[in-house]
Amino acid sequence: MVYQLSLAISLFCCTIFCASFNCERFSEQKCYKDCQWNEAFNKCIDCETGFYGENCSSPCRYPNYGKYCQQDCSHCNLDECNSKLGCMSSDIPTSQDYNTSKEKSIQLKYIIIGLIAFGFFATFIIIAYVYKMKRRSFENERNWSSFVQRLRYY
Repeated sequence: MVYQLSLAISLFCCTIFCASFNCERFSEQKCYKDCQWNEAFNKCIDCETGFYGENCSSPCRYPNYGKYCQQDCSHCNLDECNSKLGCMSSDIPTSQDYNTSKEKSIQLKYIIIGLIAFGFFATFIIIAYVYKMKRRSFENERNWSSFVQRLRYY
């Protein structure tokens, strides 16, 4: 039981620790790399699509483009590769998703947090149920053995 509890606490702490490495959780005006200060929201936010670095001042280097500079436009020339949209020539289609709304990313974060919380809750309920069943089994064995001993004396 102690092992399961310590494992659950460790997983919870690791989840909280890892979730704190994004821009939005940094409260001072000195932002992490690949983040920029937003006066309107009064917090650090992720770089816009196509930019990276200190205060998001550098455009993606060729042949990379897109969100976090993770897409590849090596199939077109340097002068045709846009840091936000990728290949700009008309004969090469791009597969860039243009809908990068912050609202959708926030909703996704809430869904992930909800799933993690549900997982911890379900794990806790299962551990409590198993503990209760073991305890009940132990009490039944103890009651049965005392019943058998009482029968011997009759």
